[in-house]
Amino acid sequence: MIKIALLLILSLSAPAQGVDTAGAWLPLHMKWEHAPKSVDPNLTTGVAKVLYFGEHGRFAIVACLINRANGKHVISNGDGQVIFMGEWDGQLSGHVKYRLISRTVEIRGETLPGPWQEATMESNSKGYLLFQGNLYRRVEELGPNVREFLPSGTR
Repeated sequence: MIKIALLLILSLSAPAQGVDTAGAWLPLHMKWEHAPKSVDPNLTTGVAKVLYFGEHGRFAIVACLINRANGKHVISNGDGQVIFMGEWDGQLSGHVKYRLISRTVEIRGETLPGPWQEATMESNSKGYLLFQGNLYRRVEELGPNVREFLPSGTR
């Protein structure tokens, strides 16, 4: 009887654990701006902190400009990025540890890598992550693009 109750409890909690965390996550609510129609009528851009959950507990935050066209997202290659690297504990509702490792435009006197920072994240029943007061959604096609911006050996 206890085994049946345990199996029932585990099966009820499975949907929240079934969310695929690996890959890139964008803020759910972003301000998108349209490019001039003469440039590309389908292009919108937005500033974001992209969360990236990699293999072997690797975690990254890439602050960057995102281009979106025809439902696809990519990091704008011609604009600056700020990259934080660290680790996560493998849990959707869990703990991350990270530090600033690089920025395209250096700040005079700043020592890199920066100090370690820690934060928690929570998942909800809709498959979103709550991180630093913002909801994030997984954007599958963005994962390989984010890895291009991470230092080799940390992807």
